[in-house]
Amino acid sequence: MTKANVEGSCNVEIHEGTSGLIASPGFPHSNYSNDVICTYRIVAPVGSHIAYRSLYMDLERRGRTNCYDAVNIHFVDDDNSTLGLEQYCDQEEIFIDATPGNTLLVEFFSDDTVSASGFVIEWTVVNPAAMPPQLNCDFDGAFALCPGWTQIQSDDNFDWSFTRGSTPTRDTGPYFDHNTESGEGRYAFIEASGVTMDQFAQLASPPIDGDLNHCLQFWYHARGKGVGSLAVIRKFDENNHEVLWLSGPETSEDWQPVNLTLPVTFYTAQIIFEATRGNSFFSDLAIDDIKFNVGLCVNSQSLLDAEETTQALTQLRVSPSTHTTQDCEKDEFACIRSNECIKREQVCDDIIDCTQGSDEDWCFSEWCPGNQYWGACVDGCNYTCADGPTSPLCVRKCAYRCACPPGAPVLHNGWCIQFSECPSDIVTEVITRQTKEKVHGEVMTLYEKIGYEIKVHNKK
Repeated sequence: MTKANVEGSCNVEIHEGTSGLIASPGFPHSNYSNDVICTYRIVAPVGSHIAYRSLYMDLERRGRTNCYDAVNIHFVDDDNSTLGLEQYCDQEEIFIDATPGNTLLVEFFSDDTVSASGFVIEWTVVNPAAMPPQLNCDFDGAFALCPGWTQIQSDDNFDWSFTRGSTPTRDTGPYFDHNTESGEGRYAFIEASGVTMDQFAQLASPPIDGDLNHCLQFWYHARGKGVGSLAVIRKFDENNHEVLWLSGPETSEDWQPVNLTLPVTFYTAQIIFEATRGNSFFSDLAIDDIKFNVGLCVNSQSLLDAEETTQALTQLRVSPSTHTTQDCEKDEFACIRSNECIKREQVCDDIIDCTQGSDEDWCFSEWCPGNQYWGACVDGCNYTCADGPTSPLCVRKCAYRCACPPGAPVLHNGWCIQFSECPSDIVTEVITRQTKEKVHGEVMTLYEKIGYEIKVHNKK
């Protein structure tokens, strides 16, 4: 790693400028000190966001389950409410991303042992509204959704998601993006868990001039049991669209290329990527590296003819209303083929509650490893020995997945156990870590109290 040319500092607040660098205290001349707590707050004009990434990372090596010295990126909205954080240590790279609001809040702390040369983070103020539309999209920028691309809100059932690495559900989806083939790049995908069969998501391109031929190139990924379909649709207006291409039932571990020549139409249109959920929660579909080039594709797949387009539209538009005619609450399950709502915990409990039994369809309990069970409304996070005697707080409170039963809630080496059965060395490490965190929290409380008293004093 090459050290950036910047002087490190601690406790920085920036309200002016459009870009810059922040670095750990002592950088680049010496290692940071032990027992340091530094806060860096960068505030951009309202309506703007801040793109950020690391240029240099060298902190104390990560422990088995936690960081001893770390950089925390706090997600803060426009109301200064904290939405969560991501933590980095060791030599873990902070890949390019953007803040949800107009504030970038970075916290750096070190413990009382071992130091290293530190970190450098680059930041840039960006305004999505001022960015020109971009036809080509690899989802790898500061914002996953490229300028001009939109999630259709009125015609579909849910949204596409974006991620790095693998999708949340095992045995489906890609391991990495197509472009970088690493944890750095993103891709777009549909998460099949939490939605029902035949529900679909639509992603729309910016408008494309129809006076010229275009070669549309992209990569798609379909892996898992019961995968649905991916359709490429050319949409002229709300009432006129045509299906250009529809994926088949084939699945693969690898990304598959698609090349489609878009013929001249003399009308402006949008390209819609529509992914339909299959009959299993192992049916994640993904796309990546979308490119539009003027001219004909060298090796173009065949487009659907008029009759095939009509058939495809009929197939795709087996409207969700024919399966679910009832608007259910978020914590309820919409019965398929009947006008009913039931509690999510009633799904996959071996008792038929929906009139036609859809609540017990696709309940693959035999696929769960070890002594886990399949649940339709369980925490989306695993509770491990490293979490201590209390299970962690989890944002996803109602997920379709394999989970540990209440009597043995801790997942350790693929088996569900009680916390009292956790290895003694892990328990000792947990107690040490929690003691450090408690001290750290007390120090931060004292730090905030001192800051408040200083502000009160200055006002006087």
